[in-house]
Order: sequence, then structure tokens, then C-alpha cells
Amino acid sequence: MKNYIIKLFSLILSIGIITGCELDDPEIEYAAVTELSGEWYIQYEIQQTDGSWVNPGFGYFTLLTSNTAANSETEMMVNDTDGWGIQYKVNVSGLSFSASDVTELGGSGNVTVSNGIVIKDGGFSTSGVVADSIYLEFVQPTDDPTVYRASGVRRTGFLEDEH
Repeated sequence: MKNYIIKLFSLILSIGIITGCELDDPEIEYAAVTELSGEWYIQYEIQQTDGSWVNPGFGYFTLLTSNTAANSETEMMVNDTDGWGIQYKVNVSGLSFSASDVTELGGSGNVTVSNGIVIKDGGFSTSGVVADSIYLEFVQPTDDPTVYRASGVRRTGFLEDEH
């Protein structure tokens, strides 16, 4: 029995030594839409019949942008977690994005997004830190043709910028 335990321990130790060899560092790959991906603090505005925009005073909401499972440079996921709670896929070209009558993934209807853009270092957080900004206009997945505008800045992670 003692001999069996020693052989088993030797086998485990041998496997540990063999698998403990140094390997090359893994190559770090980024998502295809890394520059567009992130967590954003946005505010909504509603387009009036005369074309002007009104801020209804809803406050700040969180918008998430990320790559799709295909990790393509031409598409991105947009997840409006706090506002309407909708998630949809948009077409990407550089730092611009749009979608024409795409299905909202929760099944609540179709979404149209226009004039979507991320501007590098184009905004300021609440504390005054320079941050990337995002802008988009959309029609939500209902029968209501109201155009909404969402704009804001990338989350910095600083406590004084949290909303």
C-alpha cells in the first residue's frame, strides 16, 4: 500500500513538473470594434414637431456597446440597459453606426438608428475629465414615430463621474 502511494505521488509530481514548463505569453487580441465598445452615460432628448429637441429631464442612463459574437468590424451590439431596456445590432463603418428597421432582440419591435457616431476625446465627464463621446438618433420599437436623441460620454470609472 505504501509503495502504491509513493508511485501515485511520483506520478502526480511528474505531471506537475512537465505541465509547469514555461510557455510563450499569449497574444492579446482585441474585439473588432474596440474603439466603439464601452459603457456610456447618456441623456435622452425628444424631437418636437418643429424639429427642435427637448430634454425631458429623465437624467442619465447607461448604454452598453460591444462586439457581436461574430466579432466583425461591420457590426456592433447596442444595449440600452436603463432606458428602454432594448438590445439591437447596428452596422458599423469606422466610428459611425446606423441601423434601418432592425429587429430588437427582446422581440418588442423594430429599431431604426441614424447619425450614430463615437467621437474620440469629444466630451467631458462630470468631473471634467476628457472622455470619448457618443451620439445617436433612434426610433424606438413601438408604433410611435417619435425620434429620440441619445448623447453622452464613456464611463471613466472615477467615482466622481458615476451617475
